[in-house]
Amino acid sequence: MHQYGLVHSHGDYDLACDTSEASAVECAQRIKELLPRRPVPTAFTRLRGRYLPDVPST
Repeated sequence: MHQYGLVHSHGDYDLACDTSEASAVECAQRIKELLPRRPVPTAFTRLRGRYLPDVPST
């Protein structure tokens, strides 16, 4: 928990799974269901644009 604030400070996700409320299998199922309909742009693309605007996307 010591690094939680730093690790999650960007606050931009395509999906959040709370492992304190859902099992690993339930979280994996949620991820599997998201993949075919994931948002565009993805969180990684949005974060790259926010923090590395001069780096072209591949």
